[in-house]
Amino acid sequence: MILAVSLTGHKEVLSIHIGENESAKYWLGVLNELKNRGVKDILAKDEKAATAEFLRRKRAYIDVQNISDTKRMKTVGSRLAELDKLIQSVYEDKVAGRIEPDMAFDMLDKYQAEKKTLKAEYDEMATRCESERQDEEDVAEFISRLKRYAGATELTREMCLDLIEYATVDENNKGHKDRPRVIHVYYKLIDKPLTNKNRLALT
Repeated sequence: MILAVSLTGHKEVLSIHIGENESAKYWLGVLNELKNRGVKDILAKDEKAATAEFLRRKRAYIDVQNISDTKRMKTVGSRLAELDKLIQSVYEDKVAGRIEPDMAFDMLDKYQAEKKTLKAEYDEMATRCESERQDEEDVAEFISRLKRYAGATELTREMCLDLIEYATVDENNKGHKDRPRVIHVYYKLIDKPLTNKNRLALT
């Protein structure tokens, strides 16, 4: 059984295959059959929707965090600029004798501590935003690769290496050996890379 996720986020069954064995040739035939049915045409019909779906799949739950980070970065950025002015003002007042040295040092310590904390928070959020931009670049590259193979008549090793990160096949159900096994395909630049490929090879 081959499953896919629609642009609305719902799982749909693309096809069900039954074969005598699960050789490389067998799976190649399965993937070719899907391609020949026009699965690739989805991209050609609505690239914008495909881009949005790939980004949603790649980012998963972090979109809410990104929105929060953007708002928070503006607030933190404004406060950091304000702290720089306050620190400079304290230095000038100290030098001019308008403020006692002990009070100046206390104020500087307070402002510097706040600045250090906020700067660390800002840098962390900036890193996450940079990751968001990388997501957009990854999706653009993946779509570019899909377009490159749009006119292909068969699935090749090169295509698999360019597009597929890895694939898994569900285990046979011991109580229902005749039940179709589900294939899960994970794509390069879209899905998270497999962290333990040795474990996958043994399962």
